[in-house]
Amino acid sequence: MWSCRVIFPAWILILVATVWGCNYDFTTYSPTPLPSDIRTIYLERVENPTNFSWLEMRLRSELQDELNKQGSMDWADKENAQGLLEVIIQKSRIGTKLENAQEETVRSQVELTLRARILRKEDHKLVWDSGVIDIQESFPGKKRQERDPKLKRARKKAVEFGVEKLVSRLRNGF
Repeated sequence: MWSCRVIFPAWILILVATVWGCNYDFTTYSPTPLPSDIRTIYLERVENPTNFSWLEMRLRSELQDELNKQGSMDWADKENAQGLLEVIIQKSRIGTKLENAQEETVRSQVELTLRARILRKEDHKLVWDSGVIDIQESFPGKKRQERDPKLKRARKKAVEFGVEKLVSRLRNGF
């Protein structure tokens, strides 16, 4: 019985020493491939050429939440920011995904295409570009009315996935 009291703490001590010795860090901070002088950003604009006025607010909120969660960089007001983030929504639409033999829509999909870039504040030089990010999120049935919960859920998921992909590209350098 006494061996369990000794062996278990010894294993814990070995595990902690190993993790600490490998310089492992339990924080969520994840470095970005941005130049070292850009650690604070300001979301300068979201270009939204669509009719969906809610899209810009949702995108801003999701982006700030995801970057905060990832710990990739810090937000700042425009005066104190080192980088300016611009997000361009290139397309957001609802289309047919699947039709049956009678050419009736069985599944529809929300499509979202966006791109983001970070400019150095002092000289407006481009320091990072996400490239085009295409997201499709399907939902059952025909194109729906704006108040349909299935359509709202699909749109929300499309924005979430688009932002996750954008932040992933930022963390991975492409």
